Amino acid sequence: MPPLSVNTVAGGVRFVNTVGLEEEAPKYLQSIGVEVPAGTFPLLGIMKEGGNIVTASREIKWWDEGHPFQTADVNSLYDDKGLGTPYTAAADAVGTPIYVKITDMDQFHEFRENHEVLLFVEGQERTDVVGFVFDKTDAGTFGILGIRLKQVAPYNAGGAPEGYSILSADKISVIGNRSPEFGGVPDGTLYNPTLYANYTGISITPVKVSGSAQSQEMRTGSALERARDRAFLLHGQELEMSALYGVRDNTSRGANGEDMWSPGGYISATKEYGGIRDDYKYSTSYGATGRTWANGGLDWLLGHLTEIGRFQGQYMCVCGYLVMRALQQLVENNSQYGVTGKETKFGTVVTIMALPGLELSFFVHPLWQRDATRARQAFIFDPANISMATKTGRDTHHIKTAEELKDKIGANAGWADGVIEVILTEYSWVYRFPNHFALLSGLGEDNLMS
Repeated sequence: MPPLSVNTVAGGVRFVNTVGLEEEAPKYLQSIGVEVPAGTFPLLGIMKEGGNIVTASREIKWWDEGHPFQTADVNSLYDDKGLGTPYTAAADAVGTPIYVKITDMDQFHEFRENHEVLLFVEGQERTDVVGFVFDKTDAGTFGILGIRLKQVAPYNAGGAPEGYSILSADKISVIGNRSPEFGGVPDGTLYNPTLYANYTGISITPVKVSGSAQSQEMRTGSALERARDRAFLLHGQELEMSALYGVRDNTSRGANGEDMWSPGGYISATKEYGGIRDDYKYSTSYGATGRTWANGGLDWLLGHLTEIGRFQGQYMCVCGYLVMRALQQLVENNSQYGVTGKETKFGTVVTIMALPGLELSFFVHPLWQRDATRARQAFIFDPANISMATKTGRDTHHIKTAEELKDKIGANAGWADGVIEVILTEYSWVYRFPNHFALLSGLGEDNLMS
């Protein structure tokens, strides 16, 4: 006769080699495994390395002054200062005056009399011609520069592609200045810095454990300590994502009718202030149209990195995990580029990619594993240009008692059968030169445009 199963009973008598399920004491491990993304808060860590800004105000303002490239877009060329006769001559001699109309007044005011200038058609070096400014007129909605040629105006009557002429000039740049002996002081040029602003927001993460849960004998340790650990993790995670995606707002009100301000994050600033933003999948930039990632990705990436590399700095790329795979594909197809081993920079472990004229440090963001968009996204910035600001006395802190809750945030917790605590930070983000930030998406995907 086969042995009876563990829950078989015969006439109230149980065989000695069986045992009741409810009587067996299972082995419980005395802990709970907690899943934590590796390096959960890289941006917060980078900003802490640089030190916090402390503010007593809910609004933070700062100025940045961009570099003057002393180049203007040419609207049109004329023979006379009154702009009555369009410039139509070819191969004009040295000394010939040309009047240049400029409609961007900020660009116009970068020029002054006695500046030497280069007039040209962008992308056609053969059209370059040097002159000097002998007259400058502010007409209100546009400006006029009187240019006297120092070279014969370039001209070739041949058809495309060999034909060229200064008649199509679309750019003018300062290349120096000339002053006569015993000359006076020339007019000065002043530049206005750009004013930026951000607001503080309040982040509160609660810790709530009932009195019953506290008194319960737990195999896995204190319910309160577990709740605290999880709250600190979530508090940091929400601050990290706010640093990226937060939207600047000083008009919202909470359910209690009071102000509920929020700071703008770095990706929001990239979009608001004209940073680089492109998606390879839908891009028409740098020859991406209709090309696979393997065939066109490098041209596209190098094109954007060249834009970023115009400005001095040590650049870092926080990216999704599929970005590294996309970069590795480019490395394998282009042996002159390489990815080095991991190094510690900016207070965290990064992977270095060496490119012509630019060294880029990559860090795979652990919170960009949640969806396919973030997995193929890269945010590029100079760590020196991002900072966290906290309100005076309101940096991240743990409030444990009802008295502290009432004193710190005005919360009237009253009596409760259990523990009510909060983790609180009143914070903001400072972004220097947000037009230098870059948000690149679709890395590793093929282009869909035609």
